[in-house]
Amino acid sequence: MSVTAGVEPVSTHTRDRGRYVWLVLVLSTMAFFGLCALLGSGVFGFLTSITERQIGLLEPRKGTQLTVQRAGTTAPVLVAEKAELNEGDMTSTGPDSEAYIDLFQGDITVRSYFSTTITLERLRTSKFFQTLREMRLTLNTGTVVVATGVPSAFTDENYVVATDDGDVLIPSQSRVRVHRAPDEPGTTIVVEEGTAQIFSQGHRLDLGANRMVTAQGEGGFSAVSTAFEELIQNGSFLDPWTGGAEMKEQGGLGIAAWLPIREPANADPRLNRIEVISETIGSGTNYLIDLRRQGPVSQYGRLGIRQEINRPVDYLERIELRASIRVVQQPEVIGGPAGDIYPLTIRVNYTDGQGRPRSWVRSFYYGQDSDPASDSPAVERVEQNRWTSVPPAADGTVSYTLKPIAETQADEPDIINSIEIYGYGPQFNSSINSISLSGY
Repeated sequence: MSVTAGVEPVSTHTRDRGRYVWLVLVLSTMAFFGLCALLGSGVFGFLTSITERQIGLLEPRKGTQLTVQRAGTTAPVLVAEKAELNEGDMTSTGPDSEAYIDLFQGDITVRSYFSTTITLERLRTSKFFQTLREMRLTLNTGTVVVATGVPSAFTDENYVVATDDGDVLIPSQSRVRVHRAPDEPGTTIVVEEGTAQIFSQGHRLDLGANRMVTAQGEGGFSAVSTAFEELIQNGSFLDPWTGGAEMKEQGGLGIAAWLPIREPANADPRLNRIEVISETIGSGTNYLIDLRRQGPVSQYGRLGIRQEINRPVDYLERIELRASIRVVQQPEVIGGPAGDIYPLTIRVNYTDGQGRPRSWVRSFYYGQDSDPASDSPAVERVEQNRWTSVPPAADGTVSYTLKPIAETQADEPDIINSIEIYGYGPQFNSSINSISLSGY
């Protein structure tokens, strides 16, 4: 009995110690594999987070005013031919110039239009694995069109155009136009193909093809609309002056964007009046520009309004001009030897694809079909003292196509420079309202 009682505790103790040893072995093995997995994950994450810089290729497309300011320098350098573009480099195009940037061996292209300044902030790919490819451009001012190709072998692609108003994230197989002007609020984003995501002050918006929106500096977005570009500011003549020559005290009209045309400059203002007036048209009240010249019959003069536009339009497929017009009084002689004596003329000045200055002109008068002026395709006859459109339109506006208008692309409008609306002659009275120049 005593022997049996002494053996049992020893056997139990041995089994408990064996279990403890196995438990320690199992836990140690699990910890070892966990540590290996953690270490492997850390190493993999470290390797995938290592990126290497890439180089873009910059080349001029039009004009002679393309410059690049290298990172860490203060003096821009003129680019006459192709040049490499590195992270931190800032490139600028002048008023007559456009540029082309090739990124990732042509997988991404950036078209920089005139008077545009952009900085290549980041252009990188993962060094050891095809996990990340990223591009970040900052658009300071002007217009860029970014086109991305088919998805690459990289699992994560991050292509961004940034402005002070937010970030535009552009996925593969998309073409997006981003425009920011120093004298206009917000940044306009137009998706020509594919999609885009816009982030502004904590707000996010997904934008589809053929749609546009404006990211506003204070956050949020304008209403999403069908993609178009309005080239004229204050076409309704409602916006007040912003300063300078627009002020009446400085000889302006007291409205934004438009400046007066008075030729000769010393013409008596009492006999050469340009007024912004309100008038009931149909069921509503509209603002219009009224032109009244009552000079001597022996003295010819030009009286009207002008707006500087200076916008690239070669990426637009169609440009349409719309306005409502009225002719109340006109010179006794219409047309004249130079073919420019009319009570109302709309002139759009542009630069074509070869850098040549051109103008699209349409003049209006009232009279008979037998008048010599009716033979010109650039002249339209209207009814006297009546708001009208030629040709007739259901919405009561004139609609003309300014693009396409040429047989070859080189002759098409490349830059819309300005628009002028005026009458010419010794005496006339005409009006215009609701004018727009829209690109699609």
